[in-house]
Amino acid sequence: MARTLRCGVAIADITPRAHVPGIPLAGFGFNRRATAVLDPLEAVAVHLTDGEASVTLLAMDLIGFLYPYVDRLRARLRGAGGLVLPCSTHDHAAPDTIGLWGRSLFGVLPLTSGVVRDYMEALVDALERVVRDAARDPAPVTVRAARFEVPPDWFRNDRQGGGKDDFGHVVQFQAEDGRPVATLVNFAAHPETLWEHNTLLSADYPGAVRRRLRERVGGVAAFFSGALGGMVTANVPLALDLPGRQAAVTRLGTGLADLASEAVSRAPAVPVSGLWARSLPLELRLDNRRFRLARTLGVLDREFVLDRVRTEMTLVRLGDDVTLLTAPGECTPEVGRELVAAIPGRHRLLLCLGCDEIGYVLTPEQFANKEYHYEQSMSLGPATGPALVQAARDLAALP
Repeated sequence: MARTLRCGVAIADITPRAHVPGIPLAGFGFNRRATAVLDPLEAVAVHLTDGEASVTLLAMDLIGFLYPYVDRLRARLRGAGGLVLPCSTHDHAAPDTIGLWGRSLFGVLPLTSGVVRDYMEALVDALERVVRDAARDPAPVTVRAARFEVPPDWFRNDRQGGGKDDFGHVVQFQAEDGRPVATLVNFAAHPETLWEHNTLLSADYPGAVRRRLRERVGGVAAFFSGALGGMVTANVPLALDLPGRQAAVTRLGTGLADLASEAVSRAPAVPVSGLWARSLPLELRLDNRRFRLARTLGVLDREFVLDRVRTEMTLVRLGDDVTLLTAPGECTPEVGRELVAAIPGRHRLLLCLGCDEIGYVLTPEQFANKEYHYEQSMSLGPATGPALVQAARDLAALP
C-alpha cells in the first residue's frame, strides 16, 4: 500500500555574528579572518516522512561538518527528525569548522586550529533546533523533479582535461493546494566566487539561489553541492575586484534559480509510494601524512584509529524515481559520475560533503596525474574513490 509523504521545513541563521570581526574563514590561505557580514549563512532543514521512515535533509552554508559533529548532533536529537543528513555547501566565505585555516608557520605549517569552540557549540544548538522545528508538524506533499541545463560558460574546471556537470537537478515538494513547501537544488561548483582576498562572511552563490527561489516560487529553498572537486568553480576573471565578484554571485545564483524553477514548473508529479533510507558505515584508509600531522598538532579535531577514518554514506529513495546519495567529501566530476551510475532512479542526486568532509575524492588516474597535486595533498588517499563507488553499489543492492 502506498504511504503518504509528508514534509516539514525550517530555517536557522548560523552566521557567527558574535565572533565578527575576527573569526577565521575557511578555504584558501591560513588565518584569513572575517571583518563583516555580507549576507547571512543559513541552515535549511527539510524533513520527510511516510509514517514509517523519516529523514531530515540539512543543507548548511559551511566549508564542511565533520563526522564526529554529525554523531554529536544525532545524539542530542535522540531520534527526532529521523535519519538526519547534514550536508555542507563547501562555502569558502564561511567560518573554519574543520581547523585547517588558523595561524601557521611561514604560511606552510599549521600551528593552531581555526575552529572557534564557542561558535561550534552555538552551531550545534542551532542545528538541533532547526531539525526539531522542521519535524514538528509535517504536511502531505506531492513531488516534482527535473534536470536543468546550465550554460557551459557559467562555470569552469581549472584542471586541464577535468570535467564538469553543465546541469543540475531540482526536486520540489508541493502542498495539497499546489503551493511549494520546499525546493531542493543540486548543482556542482565550488562556492568560492568571492575568492581568496574576501573577508566578508557570505553564503556565496548558493545563498543567491535560495533568495531567488523564495522570491520567485515561495516556500523554503535548499542548496546541495554535487561533484565539485578538482577544481570546478565560477567562470569569472581572476583579476575581477570584490564588487564585480559580488555581482557575479548574484548573477550566477539568480540564473541557476531561474533555470531550476522553470524546469520544475514544467515537470509532472512523480509517483511516490514511500520513503526508503539506508546508511552504510565506512572505515576508509588514511594514507595522508599531512592529515596525521594536523591531528598530532591538535589542528584537526578527529580521531584516526589504526590509520582508518570512520564515516558513512546514505541512500534515500522517494518511490522508484527519485534517489539521493550522500558522499562524505569533494568528489571530482569523474568520481561523481561513477557514483551516480551505481544507483537506481530516473532522477539521481549526488549530495557531496554529506555527513562529513574527508577532503578530495579522486579516481586512480587522477591520483597518478601531477596536475592534481593539491587535491592529492588534501585527500585521504588513492583508495578512497574506489571505496566510495563500491559503497554506492552496496547501498543500491540492499533490499
